Formats: sequence, structure tokens, C-alpha cells
Amino acid sequence: MKAKTIKNAVEAHGWVGVILSVPLFIVFWAGALTLFFPEVSLWSNLPLRSVEASVQDSPPPSLSSLVEAQLRTVDADTTKKPIFLSLPGAHSPFVELSVPIVEDLEEEGRAEFLVDPQTGETISRGHPFELASFLYALHYNLKLPQGAYIVGLITLFFLVLLMTGLVIQLKNLLNHFFLYRHDKGQRMRAYDIHTVAGVVTGPFALMYALTGLMFNLNVLFYFPALKVVYEDDQVALMKDAGFPRLQVEPAGVAAEMPALEPLIARVEAVHEAEVSALSFMAFGDENAVIRFSGMKDGFGKRLDVRYEVASQSFPEALNAGSETAFSGIVMPLFMAHMGQFGGPGVRFLLFLLAWGVCGLILAGNVLWLVKREKQLSSYPWSHGLVRGLTLGACTGTIVATAAAFVFERSLPASLEGRVWMVQFMFGLVLLASTLTGFAVTSVRRFLAWSAISTAGLLAWVFLWDLYVHGRSIVVLWQAGETASGAVTLGLLVGAAFFAWLGSRILALGADQARTKAGFSTGATQTSP
Repeated sequence: MKAKTIKNAVEAHGWVGVILSVPLFIVFWAGALTLFFPEVSLWSNLPLRSVEASVQDSPPPSLSSLVEAQLRTVDADTTKKPIFLSLPGAHSPFVELSVPIVEDLEEEGRAEFLVDPQTGETISRGHPFELASFLYALHYNLKLPQGAYIVGLITLFFLVLLMTGLVIQLKNLLNHFFLYRHDKGQRMRAYDIHTVAGVVTGPFALMYALTGLMFNLNVLFYFPALKVVYEDDQVALMKDAGFPRLQVEPAGVAAEMPALEPLIARVEAVHEAEVSALSFMAFGDENAVIRFSGMKDGFGKRLDVRYEVASQSFPEALNAGSETAFSGIVMPLFMAHMGQFGGPGVRFLLFLLAWGVCGLILAGNVLWLVKREKQLSSYPWSHGLVRGLTLGACTGTIVATAAAFVFERSLPASLEGRVWMVQFMFGLVLLASTLTGFAVTSVRRFLAWSAISTAGLLAWVFLWDLYVHGRSIVVLWQAGETASGAVTLGLLVGAAFFAWLGSRILALGADQARTKAGFSTGATQTSP
């Protein structure tokens, strides 16, 4: 390959990488944690858990009675909008209920409830613990307006980074694989880490780039298909895509809702599936329709069936078109993207690979800064700007996540606006780290103390769990619910890792300083 081609690829790779490093780092960092969305969600909800209720043997109240009990507490409007009910499962120990209400100036249109499935007690009005959902939102839309499309464009340019990186490393891909020159300067170490991380995580990163591009930039296909093929018929497009929109007109005649447990068991037996959620159109009306959603046995097969209360059946007219070639492609891709196959071991492997991409980005930033240090020395403000917006924001994302775990655990569940406060503190720590990145003179010390700060925050959360929720974690673990305890242990492992990483970076800098001092002393002694 021509030297000019490689040089152009290096320049494009460097500039695109440093420009996209912050949002790309956030997407992969949050995506790594989102692989354990169910576990983090269960861990967050631990303060609301009643351990005695979780292990008691008394029969629980019926789901229908739970819904009716909550409807009596609000001014519900079930004529136009559905009621949503999520069953207890891998993501939550509670029945989660969303009820449409009559809107006024003080209401947002829906009432949210968390209900204990064993006792029927209302645990919370709303969702006080949303850390897992916040991290998921960071992954797919950065919590920005139109963020899904922004992430899609970032993913598109990430493909450019992968392709140019392949061009740069193609010649030395095999003979320099796993080469790490620890005895060389900072630039060579960053270069080797960046190269090895890129080669190891390459196939994984390519899969995520392609699937993420499909999910986030679907607008590129949606609008042309809507305008050209379907002539603005959105209902027909959604039906053919496997997401039909059902319209139910209430009859105005009250009707008793059927027992839901036998229907759930029937659906699961007939379709060899697991029902995870229900929705009700025109609840309590003669024309009511109940929708059962979940996953079938097999990779990426979606369950979506509807029950008609009036006929006490699953009529074909309501269930036609729920399975299409489009939905059969989307769900497997989504499951592959989220690691929902092969069990926790596969998700942990993808988690490590996602961390590898984060290390790839950080090493690339260090390499870019060291390589251009002399060029930017005449413009210290520009060097600080790049350092703050790349290293400061990237490492700040890690520290801010640890801080979010601290506030998610320590803020009282009854505190009004606690969800907003957790997200605000994440943003505040991220901003503080970015501003600090502008002012620091040593990249090595900045990275080291960022890692040590993260370790301290994670260790604090572990100790809090041990002191406040230790008994609950042990009882739940003995009852077979290991998710909360696994996250707590994971925080301890994370604290140990970041403490080791920070101390190792500091020690590396000290060794290099002693080596330079030795060379300087030797040169002085031998000089005439």
C-alpha cells in the first residue's frame, strides 16, 4: 500500500477519533453497563424490597385485583389509552403499572405504580430508582434531544475509524500483534495499547457499529418507505413491520375482566413463551382487548398475542400479521446487540470487550496528545482544550458513573426529584472532570487520580451495601435471587481494579522519572 494512502488514513483516523472520542466513549461505557440492565435495576430497587415478603409462602393477590385497586386511587381514563402492566422478572421484583389519567395542569397524563406482587401493597408511586434506565438512555441517545439520530451519525463515523484503523495496521497485523513496548516512552506505550485493543475488539466493535447504525438511523429507511411505498399510510407500514397498532372503541358497557393468571399460563403453554408484560385497551369495557407480550423459546422470537374479552378468545383478526420477516430480523439483531443470548457468561465477555473499546479510545486520545504535544506547545490553550474535551470528559464519565452509583444508593427513596438529582450529579461530576482536564499539566497523574477516585467511590457503595443492606442481600441470595449481591460484589471488584490501575499508572511514572534521573546523573559523572 502506498505511503501516502497510509498517511492520509492516519490523519483521518486521528482527527475523526479525537472529535468523536467523548460521545463514542459515553456510548460504549454506558452500553457496557447496560448489558447488565436487569441486575443493576434489581440492585437499585433493593431498598424497597421486603425480604420477608420475597420469601413468604402465602398466596399472592390476583393481577386483576392489583390493577383494579390502583384504578380506584386515580382519576383513570382508559377509553383512549392503554394500561401497561409489567410482570415481576429479571429486571424488577415488582408489578409495574402505568395507568392513563385525566390530564390537567398538574398531571403528566400517566400514573406509575410499583406494587408488591406477594402482598398487593403499593411500594411506590412512580419509579424512584432509575439508574439502569438512565445508563441505557445514555447508551442510545446521550440524553439529548434527537439524540438517537446523533448517536446514529456517531456510529456511522465510528465505522470510518474502524476501516481507517484496519488500513493503518494491515501490514503489521500479525507480526506486531500483542506487541507492548513497556520500556519505551509514553507515546509507544499508548500506541501499543491502542493497537492491541483495536485488534482484539475489532470484530465486536464492527458488530456493534453495524447493529447500532441500523437501530439509530432507521429514520433513513422509515420516511422514504412511508412516503414512496405506503403513500403516508403509517398504520399499514407499522402493521407490515410487525408492530400493528390496534384501535379499540369502547362500547360504554361495563364488563368484568377475566382472571389473568390462567390466560397467562394458557398463552405460555400454547406459544412456548414467557409473558413479561400485558396491556389493556378499554379496561373494564365490553370491547376490552388484552395484549400479551414477551419472548418465545428460540433466538429472537417475539410473543405478541391479543385476547378479546367479549368473545373470550384470541381471534385471528386481532392477531394476524404479528409475525413478519421484518420483526423476525429486528429482534435477533437487538438480542445480539444487547447480549441476550448464551447467559451471563456471554454478557460478561461482551462487557469486557466494551471496556476494551473504552481503553482503545483513551489510549488513542493519549497518543494523539503526545504525538502533537510539540505542535500544540505554541498554543497552550488549544492543547488544554483538546485534553479537557477528550481525556477530561472520557475519564470523567467513569468517575461520574461511580458518583451516580453513590447517589443512587444513598439518597432516600422518598426524596422528591431523586431521579433528577442522580442524573444532575452525574452531569456535575462529568463537568468538573472536564474542566479539571483543561488545567492539569500531567496526563499520567490525571488518569491515575481519576482511577483512584473511582475506586474510592465504588468502595464506599460496597461498604454502604454491606452495612445497610447486608442482611437483605444474604437472605435474597439464599433464596436464589443473586442479582443484587452480584452487583455489590462487582462494585468491590471494580474498586479493586481501579485502585490497582491508578497505583500502577503512578508507579509507572515514578519509575520513568527515576530512570531519567539515573541517566542524567550518569551523564554528569562521565562528562569531562
